[in-house]
Amino acid sequence: MVLALIVFSFSSLAYQNVKHIPDVVIGTDGGYPPFTFINDKGELDGFEIKLLKRACRMKRLRCKFVYKDLSFGDLLPGVKNHRFDIAVGGIGYTESRIPDFDFVKTFSATKFFFGPSNTKITTIPDDLAGMKIGVEASTQFVAYIEALSADLVAQGKAPIQITEYPNLEAIEVGLLSGEVTTTPTGIEVIEVLKEKSEFKGFEAIGPEIIGGYKGSLFGQGDGFMLRKGDSLQYYFGEAMQRMLNTCEYARIEKQFFSGTNAYTPIHCRD
Repeated sequence: MVLALIVFSFSSLAYQNVKHIPDVVIGTDGGYPPFTFINDKGELDGFEIKLLKRACRMKRLRCKFVYKDLSFGDLLPGVKNHRFDIAVGGIGYTESRIPDFDFVKTFSATKFFFGPSNTKITTIPDDLAGMKIGVEASTQFVAYIEALSADLVAQGKAPIQITEYPNLEAIEVGLLSGEVTTTPTGIEVIEVLKEKSEFKGFEAIGPEIIGGYKGSLFGQGDGFMLRKGDSLQYYFGEAMQRMLNTCEYARIEKQFFSGTNAYTPIHCRD
């Protein structure tokens, strides 16, 4: 099936249908560093937050960020039910989300398992049989691990012991307590976790997920999620394209990452 979306190709009809929308409500859980997080000043911060704020200024939109007392599981339903106009927080645009949401791509993610360095994951899914794995509820990681577990059972092997957590912070507690052995997440998140002293001896484990077994479940990349057909896709898509072309995207990226991702334009890479 060909995914019928080209992120930054907007028809003249779409342009004509754009209406001036003075207030844009953006929902995030603020718990997926370095994409969205609460900084030392108690303020909402992160790579995608900076991109959104810049896009709002470029398009002269008044944007309100809603993040207190939200979990990841609140974000997409909030967009669908008009609580938010945009949801953000390292959200992947997967095939299952295409019918209900439009998308402005912000990042090409690289994902690994994260756990103690002595954890053996060489072959996926075989080495995960019977393993205790933690995932954040309502994320694509749940569908991914469930698919791997189902395949293991079909092969006559032990299922994965899956524990769902409300947020990344709860997963951290589960890893440190030994409740779970590992968790799948983005390499950028892993770099943030490894900076914490309590995760000494933890690292990215095994092969990269996206290019491997069942990796296609993660879709086209991460980005801003909008209601299907919402003209805001034009506003934010155009702003993102301008930031990419002028290398402003790369300059913001450097504030949060040690390197560039595959979505960074070649002419903007060091």
